[in-house]
Amino acid sequence: MHNFPKEKRIRKRGEYLLLKKLAKRRVGAFVCMDYLSSKEPITKLGITTSRKFGSAVERNRFKRLAREAFRKLHPQFSQGLYLHLSPLAIAKRATLHDIEKDILSLWKS
Repeated sequence: MHNFPKEKRIRKRGEYLLLKKLAKRRVGAFVCMDYLSSKEPITKLGITTSRKFGSAVERNRFKRLAREAFRKLHPQFSQGLYLHLSPLAIAKRATLHDIEKDILSLWKS
């Protein structure tokens, strides 16, 4: 498994607030994706899951799958992009392939 370096993560509260305020949102079958162009040359990913989604095991599983999908798909995204992913309830049953397909279809639409 590959690493997920800090420079590819959305880590600061201000970045999440900026996304909430200015980002465009697309909703797929398994994930909700917010995205915003930035001046930085690197694409960053942020993942949030609330307790409403499920137990800690289910939340962490979704985050692992979403990170892995991002690792595989990030060359297809434009540079300088903030992506924020949050799961829909049905994502508990999703596989890595399902999440990859959903993210890719949201980005291309």
